[in-house]
Amino acid sequence: MVTYEGLQLRMKQLEEYLFNLLNISIYRNHHETVKFLEVSNMSFVSELGDKGKEGMVVKRTGSTRPGQAGCNCCGLLSNMVCVRCNYFCTGLVCAKWQERWLFVKDTFFGYIRPSDGIVKGVMLFDQGFEVSSGMYSTGMNHGLQLLNQSRQMVIKCWTKRKSKEWMQHFKMVANETARAFTCPNVHHSFAPPRAATPVGTLVDGSSYMAAVADAMELAKEEIFIADWWLSPEIYMKRPALNGNYWRLDCILKRKAEEGVKIFIMLYKEVEMALGINSFYSKSRLASDNIKVFRHPDHARAGVLFWAHHEKIVCVDQTVAFVGGIDLCYGRWDDHKHRLTDLGNISQPHTAIKTKKKTSSSPGGGLYLPQGNGIEAAIELARSSKDLVIGLNE
Repeated sequence: MVTYEGLQLRMKQLEEYLFNLLNISIYRNHHETVKFLEVSNMSFVSELGDKGKEGMVVKRTGSTRPGQAGCNCCGLLSNMVCVRCNYFCTGLVCAKWQERWLFVKDTFFGYIRPSDGIVKGVMLFDQGFEVSSGMYSTGMNHGLQLLNQSRQMVIKCWTKRKSKEWMQHFKMVANETARAFTCPNVHHSFAPPRAATPVGTLVDGSSYMAAVADAMELAKEEIFIADWWLSPEIYMKRPALNGNYWRLDCILKRKAEEGVKIFIMLYKEVEMALGINSFYSKSRLASDNIKVFRHPDHARAGVLFWAHHEKIVCVDQTVAFVGGIDLCYGRWDDHKHRLTDLGNISQPHTAIKTKKKTSSSPGGGLYLPQGNGIEAAIELARSSKDLVIGLNE
């Protein structure tokens, strides 16, 4: 035992011992030292927020994949037969336990595979976040169940004391640094209101796609795209005076070669009903730095009458484009609102004459030339801004 008078000296000796230990690389990088200090490659990344609690836990596999874990049939059961069947199927039959390095940040938490340092999963603190322990929730005395609006996770700690420490830390973060996301917000939003946020309005596809292309060109770290339909070969800026430089697939390939991480989520259509061919878009774009995810898997997850209709582009988590314009064919438009999107094809000029106002035709109108109806329609689209179209039955 150390006397009260000698406590300061013992603290100083322990501090010097730890500093000297960390100066020796073989000890500093030893996994036991890392576990003792609770540090990892995610600890001091400034963009991810302050360092929180970290440590090794044992995670139940499959517990983060609703609709695909445990007892499931075409997405209809989803482990919801009963409480005990849920525990029996996922905990004893259909799942394993694996070591994972768990880390907690100010608004999210995740886990790393210790063997290679890869982040295997991330969960957000949201309005559905809950943490519970005990036999009823986890089937164990020193286990934790973590829930949010999209998934669940069950972990097991080495001792009941460790389980209590993790639970207290999760509750503290949820009630303090993540409070803006775990408490109800105005208009039922998942995020709190932000002050002094610059916003611009883009009405037509021409200005929207040009702005998206410029933002992608400035990307340094990541690009996230969510679309109902995405056409890889669409030209984002027109006319294409620089060849394929501003074509969507060329932009993404160029940024991927620069090291930018690109993540694309597409609606996985029912092929018999829709011809948007998300599989082609995925195969055309997917590469080492371009990850394409199609969702949902209709038959396996039991999802039929539902579709992704998000139109989102987010660059470096700094600039975001939201609204109703997909990066696909048929969406590019300008203030002239032509009837047909012909890309860069130049059509021969076809004269469309206006009728003179007469007693039999007081409103005037258009004289459509005979012959090529497509050319006439194109010219009609070009002229429709200034002319009044009259249709006769």
